[in-house]
Amino acid sequence: MAKILVIQHNDDDNLNDLAAPFFEAGLEIVQWHAEKTPAPVDSLEGFSGLVSLGAFAGVEDEAETAWMPVERALIEEALAVEMPVLGLCFGSQLLASVAGAEVGKSGAPEVGWYSVEMTEEAAADPLMSVLGSQPEVIQYHYDTFNWPVEPENLTILGTANGMNQAFRVGKNAWGTQFHIELNLPTTLGWIATYPRAFEKAGNVPAEQVELTRKNWKLHQERSIALGRAFAQQVLAFN
Repeated sequence: MAKILVIQHNDDDNLNDLAAPFFEAGLEIVQWHAEKTPAPVDSLEGFSGLVSLGAFAGVEDEAETAWMPVERALIEEALAVEMPVLGLCFGSQLLASVAGAEVGKSGAPEVGWYSVEMTEEAAADPLMSVLGSQPEVIQYHYDTFNWPVEPENLTILGTANGMNQAFRVGKNAWGTQFHIELNLPTTLGWIATYPRAFEKAGNVPAEQVELTRKNWKLHQERSIALGRAFAQQVLAFN
């Protein structure tokens, strides 16, 4: 049975709609809540994939965050052996940092539903192609990332509002600023729990609930499709 490490950082941000396609594919999931428990492994030997979820912490907090250097080392190890990696929101920022990007405050927080323009390269990508050309996605981030010099193995797969939103490093490591994993209950929970964050980003919570009503079903279908596609990459590893 192929085994993946899923790194969770916050109580209210987990695999959500990615869990079902991972289970359906027969993957063994080893979950690490980095904020609460020590890392269950010190290497990825025996694993075939790595997923890094969102976090309240940012890459700039690494020196004060005990678990982040450990996670960085695991991502570095995964990239070295071309193991499938999926980084979501914070996970994408840490993956980008490992791949040489500069990560910092964007100056334009995105919290709520946003449209992302996928690039031409995304149409041929084994994961991002399932999202279509202009998906409506859930965002909750204050940071962004850019490469002073783009590495040869970097492919930008989505952009919006002047920021990188999706990318691939090499052939097997993907990152999205947006929360493609988010399901309906968690989306509604975030709107109810963090209304001021939505308001500060210029989004009215009640209007975000209505956008959720409009978008959630297609978002769920895309999330499950991406989860299945990533699971196939994991199964094909080695």
